[in-house]
Amino acid sequence: MLGERALFTHLGGREVMRDQLRQLLDETDLLGLSLGIIPARARLLVHPGGGFSIFDDSRVEV
Repeated sequence: MLGERALFTHLGGREVMRDQLRQLLDETDLLGLSLGIIPARARLLVHPGGGFSIFDDSRVEV
């Protein structure tokens, strides 16, 4: 799950954001991955949980 606001939060500049989005798009081909985007206007009754970070080609933390 990805909050829509994360798509508009610029951390590290355009190149970093572009690389992160490209990585997400590349990973959507994985069989075990489902990607959902929570609309910014959504009223959440429960917090969706923690997040993740992609560090390089071999390290991702959830």
